Amino acid sequence: MSRLAPHALILLSAFTAVGCIELGKDDDGDGDGGALLEPTLHECTPVVPETLGGLITVEMDHAGEVLTDFVAPADRQTGLLTFSLVSPRSDDDLVTMGLTLEHPDLSTFQIEIDVQPNEGVALAGVAAPGETLVMGLAEWGRGLPGPEGLYTAEAAWTWTEYDDCYEPNNTAAEARHVPTGVEHTAWMVSTLGVSEEPTDWYRFTIAEDSVVNLSMAFPESIPMWVELYAGDRSEENNVFYSWFSEVPGEYAWQSEGPLPAGTYSLRLAPFVGVQVYDTPLRPYAPHLYEPYTFRIDATPAR
Repeated sequence: MSRLAPHALILLSAFTAVGCIELGKDDDGDGDGGALLEPTLHECTPVVPETLGGLITVEMDHAGEVLTDFVAPADRQTGLLTFSLVSPRSDDDLVTMGLTLEHPDLSTFQIEIDVQPNEGVALAGVAAPGETLVMGLAEWGRGLPGPEGLYTAEAAWTWTEYDDCYEPNNTAAEARHVPTGVEHTAWMVSTLGVSEEPTDWYRFTIAEDSVVNLSMAFPESIPMWVELYAGDRSEENNVFYSWFSEVPGEYAWQSEGPLPAGTYSLRLAPFVGVQVYDTPLRPYAPHLYEPYTFRIDATPAR
């Protein structure tokens, strides 16, 4: 087994630095009381996604393996790493190639490339800033006849940053304020690891007593759990929590009556455990490629 020296990164699309906006807070600075927040406040820091890519080219011997580290940029947001085989394809009876993707908190994911020659197969993983994933390129021919000499094997990888303007918002203290009457887009899964449950927090404000509606759309592979809090987000101020959505990929809720004017906190998280949706095979993991959306509407009770 050999490990490649750190390979050069190829910048596919450069990013443009965007200045951070100042986050609005109420009088005590934490959004839990004091002056009423402006309902139109939008705590969104725009992101121009960065994309990196590279090609691993190696002279492979029979039953050989090469491991290559990918380290996500520490100064950017979470991004999606996709790792796919270029050559040789599986139509060569003497060469059966495989890919692996390793994460320190998870077992090694692997797939044998035994599909049709032109069919693309890829592994994908979410990498948090500064996180390392290990990409493996191997010939799975140990104990079987194979090529007598060296041959060239190639695998391509790309990393694309998520354009989530509400991160970081993984805790109640980091909740970002969003205006009502507007659809918002974000990404739920923040790492391939299982050390922390993915959670997104938001705040919104209604200036007068109103009936509140929440609508959501999300990848079917991560049905969402919703909790709504008033004021200081303590358990006694819980307005509601959701049950499992009967419609895959959708959720809708309406308050039974008008909610009092004020600022509310919204907690969104996967309804199921992390182990259910950490599979990195593309056909089974649309949540890695698809964001979720939500919208809050408030109708004054006049």
